[in-house]
Amino acid sequence: RLIENNRSFRKKANTWPKRNVERKYQLGIGDTLALTLIKKTKSNQKIAPGVENQNVIFTAPQQTDETINSTGRIGSDGSVLLLEVGRLEATGKSLNELRSEVRNILIRNGVSPRFQLEIAEFKSQKAYLTVNTTSTVINLNDQITTLKDILTSANVGFQPGVITRIRLNRDGKKFSILLRDLYSDKATNIDVQSHDHIFIED
Repeated sequence: RLIENNRSFRKKANTWPKRNVERKYQLGIGDTLALTLIKKTKSNQKIAPGVENQNVIFTAPQQTDETINSTGRIGSDGSVLLLEVGRLEATGKSLNELRSEVRNILIRNGVSPRFQLEIAEFKSQKAYLTVNTTSTVINLNDQITTLKDILTSANVGFQPGVITRIRLNRDGKKFSILLRDLYSDKATNIDVQSHDHIFIED
């Protein structure tokens, strides 16, 4: 039976956490963003057509594409500075939300919104894993990471004659399940969230 281990667990039993239907990576301090912007610039090109007994030289304006690359790290104040865009408040926002802001800024500045904005480094969201007495930090990215993924990466498996218990601390609540129950058909393979602390105890 799966129960929540808190002060009122005797009065109320909660199930193992439900799996998130949709998870959006929220940007935070330490994440690095990379912006690639294609900007049109005007240049004067000299043209010298051949004319009998004389050379005529004139200039004609011409537009060319210029690629601008910029990277910025989200600082302790929660903002990031990107060339051609300026400073943006990024903490707590999804990448799509920030892309929408960049698009609006470029349009407002009269720049064609041809750009690509990606996360170059994931540093802000972390989970913690303690296997018996050994602890490690897990950097989370915008891909879904499940509890079974974590256990597989840590080489946590069944051992003859050993009972392994998994404890999860999340948002001030404590959950517990046996390893064999987690791999049963009835158990939910939850998604690991930032600040989760997972304890594996034999």
